[in-house]
Amino acid sequence: MKKLLPLLLGVALSLALSACTLFCEHEYTDATCVAPHTCTKCGETSGEALGHTWAEATCTEAKKCSVCGEISGEALGHSWTDATCTEAKKCSACGEASGEALGHTWKDATCKAPKTCTKCNETTGEKLEHTWEDATCTEAKKCSVCKETDGTALGHAWKDATCTEAKKCTRCNKTSGNALGHSYKDATCTEAKKCSNCGKTTGKALGHDYNQTGLNGSKIKYKCNRCSHTYEKEMEKLKVSAEYTGTGTSFGSNGINYTFGYEAIASGGYGKYQYKFEVFSGSEKIEHLTVDFSDSNSYGISSPYGALAVLNNTLKVTVKDGAGNQATYELDMTIKAE
Repeated sequence: MKKLLPLLLGVALSLALSACTLFCEHEYTDATCVAPHTCTKCGETSGEALGHTWAEATCTEAKKCSVCGEISGEALGHSWTDATCTEAKKCSACGEASGEALGHTWKDATCKAPKTCTKCNETTGEKLEHTWEDATCTEAKKCSVCKETDGTALGHAWKDATCTEAKKCTRCNKTSGNALGHSYKDATCTEAKKCSNCGKTTGKALGHDYNQTGLNGSKIKYKCNRCSHTYEKEMEKLKVSAEYTGTGTSFGSNGINYTFGYEAIASGGYGKYQYKFEVFSGSEKIEHLTVDFSDSNSYGISSPYGALAVLNNTLKVTVKDGAGNQATYELDMTIKAE
């Protein structure tokens, strides 16, 4: 009997509950994200829970149910893109900005490019014109600002070397090599020493060195020893003169000896001169003092008696030329010896 009592109580309770369910006027709560409709009286449920309606996580908020507000996980955090010249630092996910734009860092315009930002390469305005420097012998036309070149170097315009200057460029004055130096041609009878390259002269013409080569009637023929130039000239009359040249002294065994000197001077005529000297005392010729024709034009008398040796004497000089012409001259020796 004792064993049947709990069983009977359980059956009775079950019948009571079933009766309540069958006869309850349910008052359901709305279903939620996590629970279905539920009777507030008897706890009976109906349907299913709604489930969460998640709003995706953002940079600043975690994943969140838009119905119940439940949070799951963490905020994503910003995904920043670097600031640029024109825009501040910016989140690529939500667009939020932070700080300020960097601003342009401009590089001045050049001949090749307009004014340009060194960070973002944005340009403004136009590039500059080239400032050209003329081409030279060794360098092409070149911009003095950007150093860009155009064309080629001109090359040297050489002027040939001269006797006194090396080969030289007429544009830039650069020289090459050495001056040629003069190439002198020897002086002639009529021209000074002369450079065969530039015509420069130095010194003087030699002048003719004529010799008499013969006679043509009354004319003398002349020929230059250097250039063989010839000419003829009327023979001048043969002339001669003489002069006292001085007295010399010497010492011998007999004492002082005096020498009286004379010199003959001939002109005109033809060819080589020969001289004859004769001394006269009055009209009488002193034979031992005679010197016959020779090439020498000098004459002297030596005596220990001083001026007495020539006192009242006359010196007769005769000159003979190559054509046989003769001329004479007389000199008072007394006067010349005084």
